[in-house]
Amino acid sequence: MPNFPRTDLAVEAEAIHRSAAAVTELPGVRAEETNRRGFSVTEVHVLDAAGENALCKPIGDYYTLALDPLLRREDDAFENAAQTLAELLRGVLPLMPDASVLVVGLGNRAITPDAVGPDAIDSVMVTRHLREQLPEHFGQFRPVAALAAGVAPDRIRRSIYAFAPVEHRLEPVRETDGVLWINDSKATNVDSVWYALESMKRPVVWIAGGTDKGNDYEPLKAFAREKVHTLVCMGVDNRKLVESFTGVVPEVISTASLDEAMEAARRAARPGDAVLLSPACASFDLFKNYENRGELFKAWVNEKA
Repeated sequence: MPNFPRTDLAVEAEAIHRSAAAVTELPGVRAEETNRRGFSVTEVHVLDAAGENALCKPIGDYYTLALDPLLRREDDAFENAAQTLAELLRGVLPLMPDASVLVVGLGNRAITPDAVGPDAIDSVMVTRHLREQLPEHFGQFRPVAALAAGVAPDRIRRSIYAFAPVEHRLEPVRETDGVLWINDSKATNVDSVWYALESMKRPVVWIAGGTDKGNDYEPLKAFAREKVHTLVCMGVDNRKLVESFTGVVPEVISTASLDEAMEAARRAARPGDAVLLSPACASFDLFKNYENRGELFKAWVNEKA
């Protein structure tokens, strides 16, 4: 089978497949376009197995309502669109009044052009649970359920429980004596450290330093002032870090090795604190790379913390 562009819209799939086959009609598929209240409505009906095979869509009726008058801000466009959509829905809904209806909003709520489906779900009156729990008040309503689709809830649930932190990226190593040790060695720039500090819910002993890459530490100062009580600078040359955070963080300690930095962090940490290795710098002054720095940090925590 040829590789066709991926599309969720049956109207697009029908046009793509028909053009590729160089035919005016596809077997088992009926398509027609009508105009309702100034809106173009395209109907694609997949009639049988031949249609399923031709269009790669299940048997069913697919309607596409083009909202061009809304984009042109024509008078009464919104009301006409709502009435047209209502007519289409009445035409496809089951005739039995007790038949359940599932409204699915496809799209990505975080991306404006693709957010119509999920946003529309917010305006759907979901009635299935109301009919079951308060039949005396809502028994006359058709049972309607809604889903803002993207990922099915059971898959989200399984993914959350199966999630394992990525190594060297806000990786919890161990909690001992009430102190949580976190390996964020991959944070070799200011932006990454900003997100690390932003995520901290405990008072922080922050281990930072290494080969400075022309960093501007100003964006970190608000979180450092709010959340960090001790900054342990770990590197061959810590002058810039010390100068940047003296007066911002209550205690700033300069160290020249991993052992020295870890001992200083252990002494400063109190029960309920987090010791966060989030360097904001490259690792090459004391380590082979950020992985080596993170592995040595974890080994020290597991052996000596």
